[in-house]
This record gives sequence, structure tokens and C-alpha cells, in this order.
Amino acid sequence: MYRSGLADELFNFARLWVGHLPGGLAVAAVAACAIFAAISGSSVANAATIGLVAIPAMVAFKYDKRLAAGLVAAGGTIGVLIPPSTAMILIGIIAEESIGDLFMAGLIPGILLFTLLSIAAIVICKKTGTYQPLPKVFWRERLTGTKKAIGSLMMPVIILGGIYTGVFTPTESAAIAVVYALIYVLFIKRVKWAQLLEIIKESTKTVAMAAILLAGGISLGKVVAMLQVTQNVCAYFATAGWPAWLIIVATMGLIFVLGMFLDGSAIVLLILPILAPLVRSLGFDMLWYAVLFVINTEIGLITPPIGMNVFVIQQVSGIDAHDVIRGAIPFVIVIALTLIIVAFFPILSTWLPSTMR
Repeated sequence: MYRSGLADELFNFARLWVGHLPGGLAVAAVAACAIFAAISGSSVANAATIGLVAIPAMVAFKYDKRLAAGLVAAGGTIGVLIPPSTAMILIGIIAEESIGDLFMAGLIPGILLFTLLSIAAIVICKKTGTYQPLPKVFWRERLTGTKKAIGSLMMPVIILGGIYTGVFTPTESAAIAVVYALIYVLFIKRVKWAQLLEIIKESTKTVAMAAILLAGGISLGKVVAMLQVTQNVCAYFATAGWPAWLIIVATMGLIFVLGMFLDGSAIVLLILPILAPLVRSLGFDMLWYAVLFVINTEIGLITPPIGMNVFVIQQVSGIDAHDVIRGAIPFVIVIALTLIIVAFFPILSTWLPSTMR
């Protein structure tokens, strides 16, 4: 799907429907990130793919380049919440939670993050006036653009619809999605048979990397259990007399600091084997905590000194990393606000999974 150039279709689809709004291209960029998130499952891939299309278009229409780059860097983080999320898959295996439930747990917070990022983009554009309004688009153009993008838009419908209705499991949905994608890209003739070997090579590298990460994470979890690290940590907090909510806040602070230096997957493998039993022992819902965990790690993707999304956007756009970070600051605040809202209202992450049982 990535090789077939669907990012152009998705961005054009979003532009046609929301481009008339103040800062419409900015909203379109966030919308494209949200839709592509339901295909890629990766924040970095999300930011890179949409950034190649959205940032040049926004700059061409007089948007501030820092705003454009920072918005796409932040918008890419939706990829970790909208299913299928690679982070949720890792958490599901390490914490022994249902991956289907984790997918559904991230959906409403993902939509909330999309909404808040869009509102922030509109407010900033209206306040600064650094954008050029798009010409009026007629319904015929919108329907034509939707028709062109329908093949790409069906992917998240198939994945989420099948999992939610119980037609197939998350694992089966992956296989069905691969077959659908293969048929789709060959049907539209943007990918030739000769290119499939290279695509399979790239996919194999990704799968191998995930397999190694999972093997390491599961092994670490076993060692942690054998050494009774979790039991000792739980015993410490029990005798320290800390309130349960303060322990959760402390773990969030630890994740935030680690996010400045490590990839989200590494953080999951490093500390989740210890934190998951601790969270359960405190009586908290693991689905709720998993959503907080991934939102927090995503903040690290756009905060110094590492900020993987920042450097990805720098590479695809040529905009200086300092400008990307400055442009992303308002949207980092929005992501942090989303984290706080989900923390205070656990039902946002627990209601949808409860309807599947």
C-alpha cells in the first residue's frame, strides 16, 4: 500500500473534504495521518509518508514551514493509537493482554487526539494568519476524489470492522489485509510483479526486527519473573505508603524521561514486564494504562534530544530540526492534554473493548 503511492490519494481526499476550513490543509494533513495510521501502525512511517506529500503542499499555500513540519511530526503519533498499532501488539504480547481489546482501547483516544490536533491547527492558523485559503471545492470534485481513494479507505474498514464484529481475529485480519493490499495494488497497476520481490524483502526485514524484539522482551519478562523483581517493586511501594495514583504518575514520569532517549518499542520491552504486574496489583485496568503508556512514549518521538519523528521530518522536508521542534511545541502540549484527559476519564479507553466481550 505504501509503494502504491496511497499517501497522495489520502491527502487529496482529506483536502477536498476539509480544505475549505481555516487552515484547511493543516487539518487535511492530520486527517491523512489518522487514515494512514490505520494502515501502517507506525508513527515514524506515518510522519515520513504523509510529510512527503503534506509539507510541500502547505508551504506552497503560504503556511509557516515550522507549523507544517511540527504538525506532521505530531500528527504522526496518531499511528500508535489508531489500530493496527505495532506498539499495542508488543504490549499485548508482553503484558499478555488481548491485542484486539488493545486495538479498540486506542481507537477513541486516537480520534480524540486527531480532533484536538485539528482544533489546535485551526486556532493557530486563524491567529497567525499564515496560510492561504483554498478555492471552493464542489461536491462533484469531492466525490471524484473519494472514488479515487476508496481502495485505500477500505483497508481500515476491513481491519477494524472484521475485528470488532468478530468475523476474524487480529492475527487473521493481518493476513486478510495483506491479500487485499496485494490484489488492490496489482489491480490499480501502480506496483508491478517485478517489484513484489523487493516489497517482500522490506516486509521480511520489518517482521524479523519485530520477532527479535518480541523474543528479547519475552525473555526479559521471564528473567524478571524468576528474579522476583516485580514482587520486590510491589513490596517496596506497599511499604512506602504511596497512594496508587502517585505510583502511576511516577511511572508516567519514568516513561517520559525514557522517551527522550529510547524508541517506544525499546521502552515497552525494557520496563513493561515490571510495570504490568505492578499496575494490576494496584487495581488499575491494563487497557487504560496501555493507552497512557503509548501516548507518553509518542511524546518522546517529538521531544529532544532524540525525537525520531523530528529527524524523519527533517530528512523528508529539508527543514531544520530546531524549526521542526519549535513548530511541534503547541502540538506536544495537545498530546499531553490528551494524555491527561484519558487519565482522568478511563472510560474513553475501556468502553469500546467492553462492548466486544
